Amino acid sequence: MEVPRTRDVVVFVSDLTVPVMVDDAMVQAGWVGGTGVRWTQSPDDNFLATFSDGTYGGFLLEGSDEVTDQYTSYTENQRRYCFAVACTGTWIISTIAYEKYTLQSRLVPPLVFNAYIVGQRLRFSNRGLFTPQNEWHIIDPTKSNDFLIGSIIQAPGPENNYYLTVQTAI
Repeated sequence: MEVPRTRDVVVFVSDLTVPVMVDDAMVQAGWVGGTGVRWTQSPDDNFLATFSDGTYGGFLLEGSDEVTDQYTSYTENQRRYCFAVACTGTWIISTIAYEKYTLQSRLVPPLVFNAYIVGQRLRFSNRGLFTPQNEWHIIDPTKSNDFLIGSIIQAPGPENNYYLTVQTAI
């Protein structure tokens, strides 16, 4: 059976959610569903999230401006009101929020596709997307990102519309 993939994140098994405020950087840039976030300092004692730098607080359930939300009362509300829904715990999701290309090739082209292999452990990239790479170590060999946040259940490919299926452990 084909699973309709009209959202940035398709949820198969869910765990904990918490409403969060998002910082100005996220409001300005927007985000796709599945983007990793970390906690940041809040001036008014709210849960405030920003893009992950490899550390984690969870991932966002929905994108800031998904096509599926167009022409509904939800259109652009997350960015306008600076909020999102953060997910933590053990989830099984399919998402478009993953690094398509290796960090090295994003820094110095030509672009090289990341290899996604079933069972492989994942981290958040320096941009808050799922990746098999330890980007901290690539940038500075004296550092390592040991924040493993999930495992690959199904690699992206034409059979699943290039969604990455992940079991999270955040």
